[in-house]
Amino acid sequence: MEYKKFRYDFSDDVTKMLGEFANNNRGKSRKEFTQIWEEYIAEEKTSKIIKDEIEMMRYHGFCGDVMDKMYKSVRYYHRKRDIKTLNVDRDINNYKHENRFSREFLKMMDKYILEQMTDHDNIKKSDETGRQINTLSQSESYQKFCEKNKEKILEEFIKIRKQTGRLTERMVDKIKKTYKNRFYNCRKL
Repeated sequence: MEYKKFRYDFSDDVTKMLGEFANNNRGKSRKEFTQIWEEYIAEEKTSKIIKDEIEMMRYHGFCGDVMDKMYKSVRYYHRKRDIKTLNVDRDINNYKHENRFSREFLKMMDKYILEQMTDHDNIKKSDETGRQINTLSQSESYQKFCEKNKEKILEEFIKIRKQTGRLTERMVDKIKKTYKNRFYNCRKL
């Protein structure tokens, strides 16, 4: 079964290629970076890889400008990601995990996600290809999860408060992010 895509990622080879380009051109000014990017995508080897990637993304339903997405990914994501990685490596020993969800709660979350993915109400048949596509989005699934499991979420917050002595103000954001990440990972299986 296929799932309707809400997030379009580049293939592993293209992601690696974009990361290497960003690393090689990290200290350049904006104008210099753009000029080097234009020269880079005009190279025969690179243009073939990019052309294949554009076809693959169009096949999977991406309607936007793939070249613009690639440029922004290189310029803003890959450059900053590598800088963040360096800082995280330095601070990794100082980081203390707080307010973790229990394994039982995460298993309950995964079970609910898998139930949602196999629910026939979320499966539609594509007119063009005749394939079955699951149209459930992360946000819809998260809302349903919260409505159905209010008591269990509250119990989990109480457990965390007993363990740590406090709850951060960001717990609602944390549960939402955890749910959406687990939803994305379950969909990739």
